[in-house]
Amino acid sequence: RTGAHDKTKETTDCCEAISSSRSCCYGCPWPGEYAFGMLQRETGTHRLVRIWNGKRQTTFAGVEVVPLLPDDAVTSLELDPKDLQWDFFRSGGKGGQNVNKVETGVRVTHTPTGVVMKCTEERSQLLNKGKALVKLKAKLLLIQEQQKVEELQSIR
Repeated sequence: RTGAHDKTKETTDCCEAISSSRSCCYGCPWPGEYAFGMLQRETGTHRLVRIWNGKRQTTFAGVEVVPLLPDDAVTSLELDPKDLQWDFFRSGGKGGQNVNKVETGVRVTHTPTGVVMKCTEERSQLLNKGKALVKLKAKLLLIQEQQKVEELQSIR
C-alpha cells in the first residue's frame, strides 16, 4: 500500500552459524514516514512454511524491528566506555582475502543490560564500529521507551 517495497535500497546479510541453528541479521532500511510504526507489530516469532519434494518444512524466524534514529537522537544518549565490551573478529563471507585476513567484524556488548550488536557490513573496522555503536544506541533507546510505557501502564 505504501509503495515502500519499491524504494528499499539494500539488504545486508550477516549470517553466522551458532551451534546447530543458524542466526541471521538482516538490515533493511525502510524509507518514508511512520515506517517504524507500521513495522513494529512485526516483532516476534514468524512461522515460515515451504513445500520441498512434496514435504512440508517449517522454519521459525525471530523478527526484531529497531528504528533508524536521526543523528541528534543518537548523540544525545551518552554511554560510559567502561560499560562497553568490544570484540573484533574476521567477518567471513564475500570479500576475498580482506575478510579472511583482517578482523573487520565488530561486536559490542553493553554489559549492564546484556544487549549485543554486531556489524560486518563494511570492509573497514572503523566504519563497522561506528555502525554497531549507532545500532546499540538505537536498541537501548527503544528499551528505555518500552520501560517508560510499562511504567505508565503499571500506574493505571
